[in-house]
Amino acid sequence: MTIIETLCKEFSVQPWQVEAVIALLDEGATLPFIARYRKEQHGSQQLRDISDRLNALRNIEQRRNEISESLKKLEVWTEELQAALDNADTLAKLEDVVDIKILKDGESVCRELIMLKVKG
Repeated sequence: MTIIETLCKEFSVQPWQVEAVIALLDEGATLPFIARYRKEQHGSQQLRDISDRLNALRNIEQRRNEISESLKKLEVWTEELQAALDNADTLAKLEDVVDIKILKDGESVCRELIMLKVKG
């Protein structure tokens, strides 16, 4: 599920509303500016919540990519592990996937994964 789809589902808004809020925020508009002068572009009363969740989802996506790339470099990446990462919807759940991998793998890989956790 994409970030836009997730936000639409969580806030019960239309995709055009989420896309408008994201575009305005990415252009550098502040929440007070959007709420006051761009109401017609987004039609949502949940600006702050959408903005906060957007930031959280982007952070999760960035961390998911970092973990996935690190696991590939360590040559321990699997499709099953990637599926677990893809299903994680919070940073804590992402880190839990790495914890599980640490518990399942041998000691040398374990040390490298612990270093990955410390860096992240």
